[in-house]
Amino acid sequence: KKVINLMVPYFVFYIIFISLKLLFSKYVNTEMGISEIINILNRPISPFWFLYALMSLFTITPILEKLLKNKKYIIMMVFISLKLISLFVKTNLFFLDSIMNYGIYFYLGKFINDNVDINKNKNIIASIIFFITAMCYYNIIEFVPAHLKYIISIIFAIGGIYISINIFKNVKKCKKTVDENRNKCYYIRVAADKHG
Repeated sequence: KKVINLMVPYFVFYIIFISLKLLFSKYVNTEMGISEIINILNRPISPFWFLYALMSLFTITPILEKLLKNKKYIIMMVFISLKLISLFVKTNLFFLDSIMNYGIYFYLGKFINDNVDINKNKNIIASIIFFITAMCYYNIIEFVPAHLKYIISIIFAIGGIYISINIFKNVKKCKKTVDENRNKCYYIRVAADKHG
């Protein structure tokens, strides 16, 4: 179901995008042709690569969970291993490359989502620290050694995933509270109307 939900918009918007680029080729910055349509399943263009990568991960993750009996730490180790392999090996098949490159971030999100506590105050403090650190880092990035950049990018990814999940969980919690309060107010009004 997830694959269908992602691939239908992927194909539709991809083809519309390429068609418009071909139709208005005189007015675009980057010209595209039939080769981009032919490579729709192997070399997706920006910004549609993201949908394709998500589809790849939604396909492989349940298979891994079933094969490894949902042992989260082992699955995490598989994705970490794939990420390390991706530093040295490129398959030139986007389906496999996206699993190897982005699987760790996808599964980290799932892992953190299942284990993170919703704490509004911690979330606000963590967000402030994260954004200040990120701003400082991107001001000194040119002085950071190449091998450290990779480690720091993973730390930022984990921080970003944690904060994003926490924010969305808090928004969902707030919405639920607002809906419950609205329902309570409605029933109080109905009860008040009945009793005059």
